[in-house]
Amino acid sequence: LMEVVRETGYTGGMFMSYNNYQQGKDKYGWDQDYYYDEKTVISGGKSSTYKGDYYALYAQDSWELKDGLTLNLGVRMEYTVYQNDTGRVKAETLNTKDYTNKITTQDNAGKFFMPAPRLGLAWDIGNEGKRKLSVFLGRYYNPMDLQIPGMLLEKSTEYAYYRRKLADDADRGNYEDRKYAWDDWRFYESYGGEENVNTLDPDLKPEHSDEFQIGYEQQVYQNVAVGLTFTYRHTEDIVEDAGIFYEYDKKTGDWTGRAYYAWDLPENWQDHPDYYYDLDHYYVTNPPGAKRNYYGLELTVKANIGRLNLLAAYTYAQAKGVVFGDQPMSAGGYSATGGVTHFSVYYDTYDLSKNLYGRLPYDIDHYFKIHATYDFFPNTWYAFSLGVSYFSRNGYAYSRLTYEPYYGGAYSTAEYGRGTYRLPQVSFMDMSIQKHFPFGKDAKYGTLSIILDINNVFSSEYLLSRNNQDPGNRKPWAFDSNGAHASPRSYHLSVKYAF
Repeated sequence: LMEVVRETGYTGGMFMSYNNYQQGKDKYGWDQDYYYDEKTVISGGKSSTYKGDYYALYAQDSWELKDGLTLNLGVRMEYTVYQNDTGRVKAETLNTKDYTNKITTQDNAGKFFMPAPRLGLAWDIGNEGKRKLSVFLGRYYNPMDLQIPGMLLEKSTEYAYYRRKLADDADRGNYEDRKYAWDDWRFYESYGGEENVNTLDPDLKPEHSDEFQIGYEQQVYQNVAVGLTFTYRHTEDIVEDAGIFYEYDKKTGDWTGRAYYAWDLPENWQDHPDYYYDLDHYYVTNPPGAKRNYYGLELTVKANIGRLNLLAAYTYAQAKGVVFGDQPMSAGGYSATGGVTHFSVYYDTYDLSKNLYGRLPYDIDHYFKIHATYDFFPNTWYAFSLGVSYFSRNGYAYSRLTYEPYYGGAYSTAEYGRGTYRLPQVSFMDMSIQKHFPFGKDAKYGTLSIILDINNVFSSEYLLSRNNQDPGNRKPWAFDSNGAHASPRSYHLSVKYAF
């Protein structure tokens, strides 16, 4: 269960401002020039609550079809319902033939029933533990966060604004002396409390990912195995807050009654001879083309030979889609901090709806890594272990972003395509030396460990980022100028005692 309670207020109940100056008559016709105090209090909408309830039920079973062949079947039943501060939201349906819109109301800000079946097959070929085949097919849902009901709150906070002016008979030359007389407080104006115009797609679908994986592993030597795994992941029905533009007659200034998705505006919308278009509100929907795809082929070698433990892997992969949320923990997934989808700037305007599908920022074609540990001089008092981690990969993909004046001047438009540039290749090696001192037989009284970690052993100062904003000839910025570099070699010494 998720809930946000938003309380708006001021310390002491109000916001005060002293010794302001009014030049010229105000709307109440007070003096031509006068000094005044002001205070602002919240008169409505001080508290708002919106929430999302999430329930899940999972069932799984497995069957051994024959010796060494096991089938796993499972299904995860998920249910989510989101509510804004009133439990009623504006729902909008757009007719994409003539772009007329129909606005109604519906209960809740989204209600989703999400069955997610999963199937797995594991086959120990020959039932000897030397050749293994595995297959997996499953669906995962990504329940959206509370940005959905948060976008659809009924009203904003309302504020009341008061003034009191220095009395006419006060010594205006000494207005800062608070002992002089002031007129009574008078209500001056109110602001806020506007009705939320954002709308909800009544056919909104939850984001989901379908994954297929097949892998084969074979023992090629005693304690040495080679494996090959192919993974495909497709994500669709991504949820966004899309811009809805209204069409107005240039001659009369009247709304024509037509509403457009940002991506469906006429190509000459900015200089149309008869109409002009304004962003009116945002629409929580599943934009067309909002998807991600990941393909990966990984070759692994595992070895446990005497005092050597080794894991080496090479991956060829592609991660394409529209950029959303945080960088994932692995290509095609989600980050530990983000966890769920957050609305992006994309699909908000016409330019921000173009050239969105392409290589994602974490796309890496080639990735080689190796982890190895070796125990030196076992069964001696001076025994120690050495660990080495090394990887070499392509640089991350990035886009050339241009100025979007309609969106507050942010550099967000991928005018030249998504992920068409790539950082240089990087390679790093880290090392760890560990020495353990057990106390008592079988470490009965614990073990003292001294660990020396050496990060970036070769002090490689690889380029890790470049400026991706293209301001044209505006200075001092320059597209593709070098940004961050890798930190130089560093050492970390730690002592640990464990029982």
